[in-house]
Amino acid sequence: MVQPLSNFAFLTHTDQVKPLVSLGGGLKFALSDHWQARVDFRDYATPFPEKLFAPAAGAKIHGWLHDFVPLLGVDWVFGHH
Repeated sequence: MVQPLSNFAFLTHTDQVKPLVSLGGGLKFALSDHWQARVDFRDYATPFPEKLFAPAAGAKIHGWLHDFVPLLGVDWVFGHH
């Protein structure tokens, strides 16, 4: 079976642990006395796991991997302000 994107890299049969950095922020809005809405944006970043991928001939793989995640939420607030 041919691996997808094998013109860039191949998956190897190994394990590797790398540190992960999570950064983010957001805004919260009051919709009423008890309801709030929030919008957050997070970036999960990790150094590239070079032992997990074998580059294809002529390809170079390096740097950091980023996973940008937008989040939306609705909150119910107990009690009175």
